Amino acid sequence: MDIRDVKKSLNREVLHNGQKYLFAGCMLRRHRKTGQFYYEAELHDPRNEKWVVCCQLSDIQEVTT
Repeated sequence: MDIRDVKKSLNREVLHNGQKYLFAGCMLRRHRKTGQFYYEAELHDPRNEKWVVCCQLSDIQEVTT
């Protein structure tokens, strides 16, 4: 996913590793050693509310219906 698609995808289903998750948020992070910035996505499992997955924003895709 590109950073331009974040606003329209919030609180909607996305795909990560072939599984559907709820896209809950996006955070800007800075790598401690390299100092490079990157975006991290926060995903929630709709079947288990306590399950949270954090991954790179580029690793998720929008679900097309």
